[in-house]
Amino acid sequence: MRKRYGLDIERQLVRQFRERGAYSERRPRSLGGTDVLRIYDNEIWLIQSKTTSKRYLYIPKDEVEKLLKDREVMKRNLSKFDIPIKAIFYVARIISPAKGRKARRISRYLEVSEVKGETLKVQFEPFKAEWLNRRS
Repeated sequence: MRKRYGLDIERQLVRQFRERGAYSERRPRSLGGTDVLRIYDNEIWLIQSKTTSKRYLYIPKDEVEKLLKDREVMKRNLSKFDIPIKAIFYVARIISPAKGRKARRISRYLEVSEVKGETLKVQFEPFKAEWLNRRS
């Protein structure tokens, strides 16, 4: 039952669009796979932030808005910066305990902490930040 109904937002999207030929690559759940949804004006990209190859998955924005709830939080995070392309970052992380029997799902919005030209600095964890190209 958990496999069928207890999925987080990102995994629902990947499964939904993989049927249409889209491709997504995850780190194993035991390593705490982390993915980022990138939302633009009328499209969404799924960025694999912690894999060496940053593969992406195109998702129409209206399909994802049905799954995302708190859009005001995303707007507040973006209002600090003058970002022409409204890049909104959302992370869905799965943390498995050592025995791997149950997965604890953590979802939170990422802070865009700095902007340099076409590159955005995104804070993933308290001590880990990563620069993402706005058009990658």
